Amino acid sequence: MWKLLLACLLAVAMGQIHISDLGGFPHTYIGEYHFEYDDGANIVIIMSEMECFIVEAPDATWDNLFRNAQELYPVGQAIVKKIEAKTGLHKITLAESVSTYHSRLEELQCKFMPIYVVPFTA
Repeated sequence: MWKLLLACLLAVAMGQIHISDLGGFPHTYIGEYHFEYDDGANIVIIMSEMECFIVEAPDATWDNLFRNAQELYPVGQAIVKKIEAKTGLHKITLAESVSTYHSRLEELQCKFMPIYVVPFTA
């Protein structure tokens, strides 16, 4: 009985942990949008409650941005403005995004949401 109770409590606790916390992916929130940087795939994944957005993120720029919140915040706000204005967004399927970016993080996070590519250069 105690083992079952412990297993249930562990399951609830694990449900509170975000995937990026387990994998060590840098992440932050800007407004209602959750930003995650997948360094291996060179993309930033931005999630709202209902949609996923992908920004191509070259190492030379984004490695430093995610280490410096003061620099990341204005860039993130500019991306959010593009998303909310729906400027230049291109809708892709999960299969297209997986074959293009090869990101397991993006595949897990965006599996059940529409995915849009956001053209942006930092």
